[in-house]
Amino acid sequence: MNINRIFIIGDSFCDFLPTPKKDYTKEEIIKWNQWLTWEYPSIEIINDAFGSRDLQTILDNWIKLIPKLKSDDFLILCIPSYFRQRVPLREEDWMLNDWSSGQIKNRFVTHHSWYMTDSQKIYVDNNFAIERDELDTYINFFETLNTCKSTVENYVEVINSLYDITPCKKYLFSWDELNPSSEYIDTKSILKEKMGMWITQHELYEETNGEMGIQGDFHWDYRTEKRFFEFIKNILEQ
Repeated sequence: MNINRIFIIGDSFCDFLPTPKKDYTKEEIIKWNQWLTWEYPSIEIINDAFGSRDLQTILDNWIKLIPKLKSDDFLILCIPSYFRQRVPLREEDWMLNDWSSGQIKNRFVTHHSWYMTDSQKIYVDNNFAIERDELDTYINFFETLNTCKSTVENYVEVINSLYDITPCKKYLFSWDELNPSSEYIDTKSILKEKMGMWITQHELYEETNGEMGIQGDFHWDYRTEKRFFEFIKNILEQ
C-alpha cells in the first residue's frame, strides 16, 4: 500500500482523540479512525473533524488543502446534512490543528455544537457577542436557505468540481440521504448496503436494555464503527 498521508475532514462521525491501544479496555468506545491509526502507525493521519460541523466549513477546508495534497495521499470526507448554519468565532476561540506541513485553522462553529456547552452567548468578535435566544431567530432563517434548491444544487456542483480537481484518491460518505446528492458520495443507504449493517447507539441502547449505547443517539455503535474501519481499510489497500 503506497499511501503517504491520510486526511479526514468531517463532523462527529469522524472526530476522535488519538489514544494508545493499551489505554482502551472497552471496544464499545472505539471509533473507526482510532482503529485506523492503530492499523497504520507509520502513516501520518490528519484528522480535521468537529461535532455538528457544517458543510460549508468542510468544503472550505477541502479547498485550502488541495494545493498541499500529493498523488500518494488519501482523503476521506464526511458530508453532513445541508441545513447546518455556521457562525464565526472570535480569534481566541479558533481551533488550531497542527500537522507536518502546516496548520488547519477552524474559525467557525455551528449553533448545534455550541449548544453542547452551558454558555448563553457566543462571541463572534472580542467586543461582539450574540445571545442564544437572539441567535435562534436568525439560525432558523438561514437553515431554511441552506436547504432550498438553489443552495443544495450549488453544493453538489461544488463537490463534483472539487472531487475532479483533487490530485489524490478520495472517498466521500454521508450519514444522511442528501437529496440531491453527488454521484461521488456514498449516502446512508448506499453505505449501509456496502457495509451490510448500520446500527446506531440508540439501537444498541434498546438491544441491551440501556446497559450499552445512548438513548436517542443516531451515531454508529461500536460494531458499525469497526465495520466502517474494515470497509475503509479495504478501499485503502485496493
